[in-house]
Amino acid sequence: MPSSFDGSTVVRRLPLLLVLRHRLDREALTALVNEGRLFAPLAACTASSAERRLAEAGGQPYCALIETPLWSSIGRHLVSQTRPLALLILRNEGDSVPRGAADVDTLQAFSRDTPWQVLLTHLLENVPSSLLPPPKPAGTERTDAPEHGGDYGVPAPPSHGITRADQERLRSLTRREQDVLEAIAGGASVRECAEALGIAESTVDNHKSRLMRKVGARRSLELIRFAYRVGIAP
Repeated sequence: MPSSFDGSTVVRRLPLLLVLRHRLDREALTALVNEGRLFAPLAACTASSAERRLAEAGGQPYCALIETPLWSSIGRHLVSQTRPLALLILRNEGDSVPRGAADVDTLQAFSRDTPWQVLLTHLLENVPSSLLPPPKPAGTERTDAPEHGGDYGVPAPPSHGITRADQERLRSLTRREQDVLEAIAGGASVRECAEALGIAESTVDNHKSRLMRKVGARRSLELIRFAYRVGIAP
């Protein structure tokens, strides 16, 4: 990872290890982070997959976001091997900071229902600016950049009207599917979405599959972009 950025330097995004239990959480947060230009998401749910993703990143400095249920089996080992630049612990109400996590100087603990946009902002506060790609100078925006991407991985609200095609897709969604889409785009976990709607977690996955088919999305990123285009995202 370069420590300075000039015209001859290839800028790399800072690896962000996402150790989350639920597949939908990993996919949604990966899509959200990819909307920005600062972090390269590395999603994992086992110790071996986390180690493999970090190895693929070439030993670069990294940040980590880890759920407390996965700390003892994954987080503690990783942090003992290579400490992250910044560590965020997601814990349920009543959980204490797990043993060993407090040894990381940049540790911050947050409630599991904290919006992901807030978590990304806190990560940035603990990362040296020299390790992050610089903001683009005015007038140099890429035409192939994500339609609603922001510097912090937080999609911006739509700035134009909804196309007729998107209007048709939106009308094809049931009220429940719109509720699930709003929760996914807003960063809700599978459990939180299921509890809020009074349905099973497997039903949330089924709704997501139908949503992707109806709006023509092949990836979670495209599904979240659709939510922002049509104004469903909070």
